[in-house]
Amino acid sequence: MGVPDGFGRELPQAHVVLQKSRALVMERQLIDFARMHLPEYKVPYRIIFTDNLPHGPTGKIDRKTLRENSLMTNQEAMDQSRVAW
Repeated sequence: MGVPDGFGRELPQAHVVLQKSRALVMERQLIDFARMHLPEYKVPYRIIFTDNLPHGPTGKIDRKTLRENSLMTNQEAMDQSRVAW
């Protein structure tokens, strides 16, 4: 999904749910895999690992809720980076 970057553009960001039986995967590994199989403009700049994805009443992924959660997560990350400086 696209997430605003603060410059009037959107950057791709992925939300990933890992299967419990699978080995732990690192964010860098998934980005490198995407780089081999996707055009550069579709490669996510960030991957968020989550336990589940929100679903709407029809059973589809609720992108609005997912986007709102992404914006909150991005804002928290920016706030933490400001505190670090």
